[in-house]
Amino acid sequence: MSERTDANVTGGRDGADGELVRRARAGQLGAFEELIRRYQRRAIGRAWRLLNNRDDALEVVQDAFLKAYDGLDALKRPGRFGAWLLRIVSNLALNRRRARALRKAS
Repeated sequence: MSERTDANVTGGRDGADGELVRRARAGQLGAFEELIRRYQRRAIGRAWRLLNNRDDALEVVQDAFLKAYDGLDALKRPGRFGAWLLRIVSNLALNRRRARALRKAS
């Protein structure tokens, strides 16, 4: 992803996101809830575009936020939370789409 695209994904809030990630790592759930508020719409939009199914998209986004929360300590660049989260969403959605295609083929 280019720097320009990344800035659009994060809305120019890299520093604020980094601080929220640091607070969430310290156990402040409210900080992670704020990250959810910031990125939920974009995450759902990304998942829906890849899956074209609302229920699957919502489930993928929920799974992505759970994975993100569990993986916060592994995030090397906390200020890039948004781009990282959307990559998780994309990967989960693509995996679900592949699984769906395999089920149809059998």
